Amino acid sequence: MFSTRTSRSVALLACMILAGCGTDDPFAPESGVSAAVQQIPAGDSVLTVGQTMKVSTAGLPTSPKIRNGITYVSSDTTVATVDKNGLVLAKAPGRTIISARNRLGAIRFPLTVVQKPTTVIIDPALPDTLSARPDTTVPDVLMPPSVPDGTPPAYNAPMLPAASVNVAVPAVTGKTLRPASNNAAALQDALDSAVGGDEIVLPNGSVYTGNFLLPVHAGAARVTIRSETVSVPAGTRVTPGTSSNFATINTPNSDAALMTRDGAAGWSLIALRITLGSGAPLNYGMVRLGTGNETTLAQLPSNIVLDRVYMTAGTEGQTRRCVAFNGNALAVVNSWLAECHSKGFDTQGIGGWNGQGPYLIENNRIEGSGQAILFGGADPRITDVTPSDITVRNNYFFKPLSWGNGKWTVKAAFELKHARRVLYENNTIENHWADAQTGFAILLQALSDNNSAPWTKVQDVTIRNSVVKNSTGGVNLLSRVAYGANPLMPSEPSRRILITNVLFEEVGKDPFSGIAGRLMQLSHDHEDVTVLQNTFTLTNATASQFVILDGAPATRLTIANNVFPASEYGIFGSGKGEGRAAIDFFTVPGTANVSGNILPGRTESIYPAGNFFPASTAQVTFVSPSSGDFTLRDSPTTPQMYAGSRVGVDGARIITARAAAEK
Repeated sequence: MFSTRTSRSVALLACMILAGCGTDDPFAPESGVSAAVQQIPAGDSVLTVGQTMKVSTAGLPTSPKIRNGITYVSSDTTVATVDKNGLVLAKAPGRTIISARNRLGAIRFPLTVVQKPTTVIIDPALPDTLSARPDTTVPDVLMPPSVPDGTPPAYNAPMLPAASVNVAVPAVTGKTLRPASNNAAALQDALDSAVGGDEIVLPNGSVYTGNFLLPVHAGAARVTIRSETVSVPAGTRVTPGTSSNFATINTPNSDAALMTRDGAAGWSLIALRITLGSGAPLNYGMVRLGTGNETTLAQLPSNIVLDRVYMTAGTEGQTRRCVAFNGNALAVVNSWLAECHSKGFDTQGIGGWNGQGPYLIENNRIEGSGQAILFGGADPRITDVTPSDITVRNNYFFKPLSWGNGKWTVKAAFELKHARRVLYENNTIENHWADAQTGFAILLQALSDNNSAPWTKVQDVTIRNSVVKNSTGGVNLLSRVAYGANPLMPSEPSRRILITNVLFEEVGKDPFSGIAGRLMQLSHDHEDVTVLQNTFTLTNATASQFVILDGAPATRLTIANNVFPASEYGIFGSGKGEGRAAIDFFTVPGTANVSGNILPGRTESIYPAGNFFPASTAQVTFVSPSSGDFTLRDSPTTPQMYAGSRVGVDGARIITARAAAEK
């Protein structure tokens, strides 16, 4: 039985779908008018309690011959209300239907309201059971400062990940299996016979060559596969030296050293080396957690952790990715993924597209020529699946300069094509250049690569307390794009993206060609992009633009309290020039906040009020760059504070973040 309130909500929803609840229905069309109804796919809108959003009416039909006044309704006002202007306020956890209608048609979309996210741990003994605990490691997100007239800007903050993965070393409650050294058949026999709580112990220095399958095992607890001696303590990143005596699993061909059967769950790989054999052909994934071709949730692997694993394709080997992440509750921690590269193909250190998450990538060094990390890049085969609840923390993404000048195919270091609720913090990207892309170190773009997943999205992304060093460009935000013979544009724009307290050190000049690069690019119809309290440095060179704007107007764009270096064109709009003219054209009127920024050498009169214009970068100085402290020094033309908030990065937090990442 439904409760009274639920029954009323269901009844109202049924009436709306049938488009006829009597004359008191606010959506009932007038006599003689046939109303078109557009149902928006489920699961595309989520707010936390207290957040607001504006209903887009782009899908409503209009006619110059008919008055097109719009009526807004929430099916459950205890969950969320919507005012006469289409502003939705999330009030309590639950589900509601938000509807907008004029005399020609209607659009409706479901809205989920949740409490402030908590971290969720997946119990290794019960892989399908979630238990929540407060997340004390993630402070509240900083809000942008007020605009110059003192009016607080409208701003919808991104949601943080609502789930994570338990990476604690499992207790051994069963038997210990010891396959004979260097015996591939014995290793596969051990994998096939293990049950939850068992461990498989491999002799130090042994080498198992072949393509091994992680099966579905009995028992809910994880099975551990490890070297005889685990010489690296838990929580410590492995190195080539500290892993030298680990057991090795080696693939001699294009297939994976380790891969999962459909539905495999509950495995911990600890203190192992995984390698690509010398002279092997192009490898399609050295560890494949899921194939990416699963068509049901039951087929996805889950609850699998790689901990203190050293992996390498070798200096001349080629692989499409070191680790494929196509499943749920997957983690790579405390590991070193070296020489993940290829020529003429995208290569990722870690890449995934067909799974729900959560995903944890923490305390690793990752060398990926295409991308160190990519989510998306192919369409999920399971309808409405979106990689979600992604935490990327304390990692060092490094490209050796020896990879340059065309040796390997290079793309963005961190790229999202399909992801939501992403936290990227305390990471360093070092060395990035133009090759197969234009040289942005970070790229966010909602793209259905195979033109088959209209639900593709990039939403709720927080990038903070991190470093990008020695790169042609900084961040490229493309909202949503479509390519190919029959391009399919994602149904929603990119929403709720925050970039804050990031040091872009020596960014804006290609490390090889010396060509000037763009610090940031924002194209198309973003909503709630906030670039707040970041510092860009570039010595003895001039960047092309601080920010270039293009495409459909963005809504609620905040560029506030940032420090920029010398630039040829400043904040520039494609075809619209520099400054206020560009900002006004490429943002929805009344929703932009560009204030508190240090813009050396630019013309003050063409920019919004409340920014600062030192004559040159010589007037922009920092506390102690040689010690890594890029806190801005205070002066009349470069104030440390604006509108009650810091200008530029917090140098102490950047030093702490680098120490966590650059080990």
